[in-house]
Amino acid sequence: MRILTLELTAFGPYRNKQLIDFTKLEEETIFLITGPTGAGKTSLFDAICYSLYGRASGTDRDQDTFRSHFATIDDLTSVTLTFSLHQKIYRVTRSPKQQKPKARGEGYTEEPANASLYQLNNDQNWDLLESKIKEVNESLQEMINLDYEQFRKMIMIPQGEFRKLISENSKEREEVLQKIFRTYFYRDMTEKMKHDAKLLKEQIEKLEWKLQQEHSKISAELLEVQEGQSLVEQLESKIEKLKVERERIKQNREQLIEQQERLEKEYYEKKQIVDLFCQLDEKRAEMEQMNKQEPLIREKKEILHFGELANQLLPLEDQLKSREEEWQEQTKRHKELQEQLLRKKEQFMQVEERYHQLEKESETREQMRTEIEKKNEGLKKFAEYLKINQKSAYLSSTLKEKQQKIHSLEKTIEQLTIEKERSYQLNEEIHQFQQTIQEETYNKENWERRLLICEDIINEANLLDGMRKEYLQINNEISKLHDQVEKQKEKCHQIEQGYHRNIAQLLASTLEDGKACPVCGSTSHSQVNNNETNVTSQHELEEERQVLQKLEEDCIRLERKKYEIKEQGEAKKSIIARYYQSLEQSLQDMELNDLHKKMDVYKNQQMKREQKIQESREALAALKTSRKDVHVIQQTIDRKKDERNELSNNVNQQMEQLKQLQIKLATLDNQLPEDVTSLEEYQQQVEQLEKEYQVKMEQWKESQQQFDGLKQELTEIYTITQQTEQFEQQLRKNYDNQLVLFKKSLKEKNFDSIEAYKNALISEKEQKELSETIEKYEEKRKINEQRIEEISAALKDEEQPDLQPLKESMVELNDKQISLSKEEQSIEWTLKQLQQTIKTVKTLEKDLETVSDEYYHIGELASLAKGDNPQRLSFERFVLSTFLDEILLQANIRLDKMTDHRFQLIRSEEVAKRGAQSGLDLEVLDHYTGRKRSVKTLSGGEGFKAALSLALGMADIIQSHSGGVQLDTLFIDEGFGTLDEVSLEQAIDCLKDLQQDHRVIGVISHVTQLKEAIKAKLVIQSSNEGSSAQFVLH
Repeated sequence: MRILTLELTAFGPYRNKQLIDFTKLEEETIFLITGPTGAGKTSLFDAICYSLYGRASGTDRDQDTFRSHFATIDDLTSVTLTFSLHQKIYRVTRSPKQQKPKARGEGYTEEPANASLYQLNNDQNWDLLESKIKEVNESLQEMINLDYEQFRKMIMIPQGEFRKLISENSKEREEVLQKIFRTYFYRDMTEKMKHDAKLLKEQIEKLEWKLQQEHSKISAELLEVQEGQSLVEQLESKIEKLKVERERIKQNREQLIEQQERLEKEYYEKKQIVDLFCQLDEKRAEMEQMNKQEPLIREKKEILHFGELANQLLPLEDQLKSREEEWQEQTKRHKELQEQLLRKKEQFMQVEERYHQLEKESETREQMRTEIEKKNEGLKKFAEYLKINQKSAYLSSTLKEKQQKIHSLEKTIEQLTIEKERSYQLNEEIHQFQQTIQEETYNKENWERRLLICEDIINEANLLDGMRKEYLQINNEISKLHDQVEKQKEKCHQIEQGYHRNIAQLLASTLEDGKACPVCGSTSHSQVNNNETNVTSQHELEEERQVLQKLEEDCIRLERKKYEIKEQGEAKKSIIARYYQSLEQSLQDMELNDLHKKMDVYKNQQMKREQKIQESREALAALKTSRKDVHVIQQTIDRKKDERNELSNNVNQQMEQLKQLQIKLATLDNQLPEDVTSLEEYQQQVEQLEKEYQVKMEQWKESQQQFDGLKQELTEIYTITQQTEQFEQQLRKNYDNQLVLFKKSLKEKNFDSIEAYKNALISEKEQKELSETIEKYEEKRKINEQRIEEISAALKDEEQPDLQPLKESMVELNDKQISLSKEEQSIEWTLKQLQQTIKTVKTLEKDLETVSDEYYHIGELASLAKGDNPQRLSFERFVLSTFLDEILLQANIRLDKMTDHRFQLIRSEEVAKRGAQSGLDLEVLDHYTGRKRSVKTLSGGEGFKAALSLALGMADIIQSHSGGVQLDTLFIDEGFGTLDEVSLEQAIDCLKDLQQDHRVIGVISHVTQLKEAIKAKLVIQSSNEGSSAQFVLH
């Protein structure tokens, strides 16, 4: 890879666009980068590294500081790098996140970071390869085949970076080599094996603990210990005996169930007879009550009969009422029509007289219409004259206003031009304050981050302290529970022995001389102990066992909680350690009390930064208030000029319009009526005449309509009156016929009068209620009579039985059955517990054997990999030591030449003390003394030679391990000032040897001898408007 050109805009100290063309070096393969301190020499390295990786070249630089402080808000920061790789030419362009003016309106908008990658094609045009930051980064790393750390170590040797490899301790050297050679895989693999070994060991401990807990769950009385039997075999033997006992109890319980069923059957048969006797008494009592209701029912039947007859006549009565209503309504209608006919006759006579009078005025109305048309024509011409005259006056007035406005706009344009120059000055001051705020905000955030980390450490430490207290408390509770468990076990043992003695005493009481003992078979019982003992029941024994089981479960629960708190405590320790590692080195061993004091320092620094930011913001706000946007002012100036030009054109057009209007006014003035002085007066005359004409026309039309309408209405009303009179006579006849028919029907239904008919009427609801009451009474009486006959027949020759003796027998059998069920359930529960214990123990023993075998292999590998070996060398350090040996081999070739064969860098093989890791410590072999000594004893110049040799050796090794990537450009930043003349010449010769590999080498230095020895120079010049860079070849 060879760098061809580097283009910068508003980057670092470079405000204006800078194009650095490395192809101008031609045959010169080594050049000097020179310029004043702070001019921007190292910024060139930052630009190269930023263009390829989006990051700075040194560890103490941040990409947020890339933007030039000299740049204005209109200048956008960007970097463009052109390079050749594998005979192809590429170009990458990047720009960071930054503020830019809004395209429309005032204010600013944020421009996001972006990146683009191009390739030069055969037509010398650039083809876009990628346009997204992530894709650009991935493509570049794939092309170069180096990550950021490797590239930084190979192509750039920043100030003091490689001195760290010489002077720092073994741990820090390990971190540098890890980043460069990416050996995290080996470390992760070691950690994975260590983690797996830890998990396996914890699993073994947990399985052993679980097995112990399963053993402790089994009470001693359940086991019959026999030599050579395992726990599982003893439990299986006990299970078989319990199954036999369970079967015996089950048979006894089934016999009791059969007896219970027989008694229940007998009880329910007699219970049915008792129920029948009760029903017979109830039904007889109901019949006596119904006999008392018989007179009331007969009365309701009679009311229902006459009500039904009366309801049959209701339709005839309704028809009679309808005929009467029709006749009366028609009589009333006929009378109203006769009165209406008289009124219409009188009204028609008046309208007829008015109609003939208006008919004679038709000639007068026509003359008025002709005069109105003539006056309207004159009114239009007069209105047009006034309109044109008004428009002419308006144009004259606006012409004067516009001419005054043109003069005012010219003054405004002059004032805005002065204001624009002032805004340019304010923008410069605002930009300086913005830069100050950005820098102080970054510093404040750093203090805030440190403060937050300290707070997190203190909070986590407090939580850890609480966990420790809880751990100790639970541990004490566990100890107390263990004591209680032991006491309860002893108590259960004593109760069980008492229970067995009771059984033996009961058995002894049944022994008789001459009969064999069911236990030992002896027929002689001379030593029988008949003394009374305390009675211990099996129920009491089971209760004590349940208490023991509850205590053991509580103990297990607390043990699990203790284990969980321990794991959480370890996690908290790890979190606190990570927080400490994120702080600077000086704080990593600090106690919590000292950390509190350090937080006060951080808070003080944070407040100072905040105060400075606030002061800068207030000053910035004041400037922004007084500042106006230059672009807005210029837009206003342009707008005012356009407005002025538009007004000038408009004035010319209006003057021409005014001239044309004056000609039209002269023409219309000759056509106006002579007797008219104003438009309003003339309009009043026309309107008055039109009103008079309109009144006459409306009177004539209204008279016509009234005459025709009344004439037609009079004819219609006369016809309707004649028809109404005929219809009234017919309705009177219908009513009389209907009345005769209704009276005839009353006699047929045995009603003496209309009043008797009215009294007998009942509603449909009352009729329904009476019918339902009568039907329910008769149906219930019939059912009761039938039920009394049935029960009497069923109880013939039967006496009422007594159920109490049967109930007592059933209760006694049920109690015995419940007692046996409890014994059976107790045995069943014990069987399930023992079977579950066997299953659990077998599973745990199998898992323990599997995990133990796996731990045997993984644990040994983890110990070796993490450095538990005679060399105190971890697996990752072993890999890093091989890389370091290769680097030292290449570095010593150059160091040997630069030190006249005096020094040689070697890797120390001594085992570190106090358990520290070994393998990466450096020593220097001094051939003048023949002795090894620490690299820290080298002088400044000797250290620079060693660091430069190591850097060049590092570049060679990285190159060889990165797929043969060839980097043809190398930059070295500072360090030559510590060398004497001879050493400087040796270093220059060493660098010139690199030219044989066709490398281009750039050196930053202020040393005069280098300026004389190196012909090609990249000169950096600084000024109050930013820095500039250009090649000087002489």
